Amino acid sequence: GFASSESVTSEDNDGFKPTQVHLNSNTKEMKSQVAEKMEKRTCALCPKDIEYSVLYFAQSENIAAHENCLLYSSALVECEDHDPRNQDRNFDVESVKKEIHRGRKLTCAFCNRRGAT
Repeated sequence: GFASSESVTSEDNDGFKPTQVHLNSNTKEMKSQVAEKMEKRTCALCPKDIEYSVLYFAQSENIAAHENCLLYSSALVECEDHDPRNQDRNFDVESVKKEIHRGRKLTCAFCNRRGAT
């Protein structure tokens, strides 16, 4: 499942977790501290690299996805099981992987790119 950015620890190693948090221009020091702990990741559901967008990842599967991409993917449904580490979202890793594979077969009607979910 997902864990909120406030509760992610180095001991967490399964499920999707956010890697970026919304930061304003007054938090440059915080931004650099957060950036040191993060690796550069790309959303598996879209080709966009949206800065300051919440990006969840599953370390065990080495896949990442934007929060909005997860929320608006038509075949994904949030899990009912509540994970105490998760304050907002809870998606099953296997379901996300299936949605990634499903999306690779679809073409977006708007931009004509593959990966429409």
